[in-house]
Amino acid sequence: SIGNGDELMHVSKLIPDFDRLTGNVSVILKGRKYPQKAQYQKGPYTTGPTTDEMGVRIRARQVAIRISQSLIGESFRMGTWKARIRPDGER
Repeated sequence: SIGNGDELMHVSKLIPDFDRLTGNVSVILKGRKYPQKAQYQKGPYTTGPTTDEMGVRIRARQVAIRISQSLIGESFRMGTWKARIRPDGER
């Protein structure tokens, strides 16, 4: 969440950072506008070893990222990801 949770946030870009990546990964963003409301998701977005940035769109008070792979033999180790996040009002 952003600040003390009074404002919504708009996430528009992710910059993935992997220490090690074999194959591709699937990225799903999960958001909630209010803590007790149902969670919704955006994606999946696919990223690989050559991806510099990912254009994404989600507007919520709380955002979670789920990263997964589905093929046997693929693996990853995450570094520190960056994101473009800005306050987006109180609606």
